[in-house]
Amino acid sequence: MSVSRTKRTIIFIVIAVLMCGVSCAEAKEKKKAPMPDNAQLFMVQMRDGVRLATDVDIPANAKGRMPALLLRSPYTRKFGGALSMFRGFVGNRYAIVSQDMRGRYDSEGEDIPFLYDQNDGHDTVEWIAAQPWSDGRVTILGASALAIAGYQAAMGNPPHLKCELAAVAPANLQSEAILWGGQLRKDLAIGWSVGTGYKVETLYVMADHPFYDDFVKKFDVSYNAEKVHAPMVHVGGWFDIFTEGTIDAYRSLQERGGDGARGMQRLILGPWTHGGEAQTKQGELNLPSNSNIMPMISNILGWVNRCENGTLKPESLPVQYYMVGDVDVTDPRWNNWEKSATWPPSEVKTQKWFLTASGTLDASGPSKGAKTFTYKFDPADPVKTAGGGNLTIGTHGSVDQRTVEGRPDVLLFDSPVFDEPYAIAGPIYAELTVSTTGCDTDFTAKITDVYPDGRSMLINDGIARVSFRDSAGGKMLPAVKNEKMKVRIYTGDFAYTFNKGHRMRLAVSSSNHPRFSVNTNTCTATAFPHDLLKAEFDAVKSGDKSPVHAGIKYEVVDNSVYCGGADGSALALPNIALKNK
Repeated sequence: MSVSRTKRTIIFIVIAVLMCGVSCAEAKEKKKAPMPDNAQLFMVQMRDGVRLATDVDIPANAKGRMPALLLRSPYTRKFGGALSMFRGFVGNRYAIVSQDMRGRYDSEGEDIPFLYDQNDGHDTVEWIAAQPWSDGRVTILGASALAIAGYQAAMGNPPHLKCELAAVAPANLQSEAILWGGQLRKDLAIGWSVGTGYKVETLYVMADHPFYDDFVKKFDVSYNAEKVHAPMVHVGGWFDIFTEGTIDAYRSLQERGGDGARGMQRLILGPWTHGGEAQTKQGELNLPSNSNIMPMISNILGWVNRCENGTLKPESLPVQYYMVGDVDVTDPRWNNWEKSATWPPSEVKTQKWFLTASGTLDASGPSKGAKTFTYKFDPADPVKTAGGGNLTIGTHGSVDQRTVEGRPDVLLFDSPVFDEPYAIAGPIYAELTVSTTGCDTDFTAKITDVYPDGRSMLINDGIARVSFRDSAGGKMLPAVKNEKMKVRIYTGDFAYTFNKGHRMRLAVSSSNHPRFSVNTNTCTATAFPHDLLKAEFDAVKSGDKSPVHAGIKYEVVDNSVYCGGADGSALALPNIALKNK
């Protein structure tokens, strides 16, 4: 979601609107139009009087009213000259409207990301529709932060918003951008805030609401699905920073959206990192040429064209996803695109793999033999991040985990070698029975594909903070020393095939830094004290990569995972039968 990554992502959004068509609608007001082929700056007034800097570009030789493409950005409405390229792609059929979000660059108002975008997005769409050059139909385009603004605008329900293309964005700002399993997404939340010039106080806004309260619900697309009436294409990636959020936005609007939105959504899930949609290399994983976004463009164009022309119909298979698999073997059953009526596919069956006392994964059932695996977790010496859905730290996608798997604080559990390909498609959860000697701590889980040559290639990973195990109750629940607890770690959604001759691995630990902040293993009055957030923010801003900071108390603890018997632990996988091709 950084400026440079957003520019790269916008490239495919630009292509996606090449063939869009918009029919006419009457404008509400008559105002002086910008001169053709000469972008003009308008200070567009919002309902509270704040004015937002808005560029309107009318193409040369414009005749009559035309549709508008709207981009609202925290990265400057000029996009470093990218809008000139944008005009080259879309030709002379559209007005291009780009706007600095509230408080950014030339716009007035308070500089806090996304909090005002429901009203500001609504007011901007309706301002566009009222202009004499507008035919009354507006399409919002966005990737990453721009798509977050687009989701927020759609919840404001502007009547003239007809279509939306939202790529790689969260439905819920709190649990899908700021936090994961109760822990702070340091790379994403802090890295992005620092990189885009926001102040540390902007982090306090959402971090001060760590549970799903009324404040958080206000900005959650899933909670407010019935307020949205626009058809959308949602684009996400398996290694993206917002995979869960893209899926949540699609499902909530497809199933519970308002008239015009419900049943009219599309979801595209590729094997991409954030900003890597046009690439075939995702981390250390080299995928075939069909894996990038380019083969999907004509499909997206057709959808948007039908949407804007009012001829869009519900699709029987609105979900298109990429099944990733062994990159050393060519097989049509994986590293190919699949279609489904739902996500996850209806034929998926949850299968549990139980952690055993011998350090294996067993799908036959809980083992009778029980064992407790204990390791020492020192916040000053965390497991270093190697790949995953990251933004700013320079390691992304599928990366060989052997560099971090040999540590004494990393527990490994392997399946038997598969004698036939084993496929999954959907959400993955590690359901662990654990304990700690502290009053708070984290547990992490990673799923990897172990190749015959020993490579342990990351599929996805997650984290759970034990004091958040009762988060649905809206309160922190400190751990009791050495008392068993159940934690459920969501590692993400994925479509993946483990080839025969491979093994599946679950790695359990208590840190993954700097992807996530490191738990201090102490209990505090609030979930995220401001002094801790500021210390983390200042460290990132100064380039200090330390996991712990001066003045912040932390403790070394013993953490335990229980395997076998009635209180054992398991990995829950969405098993799916491979299709013969």
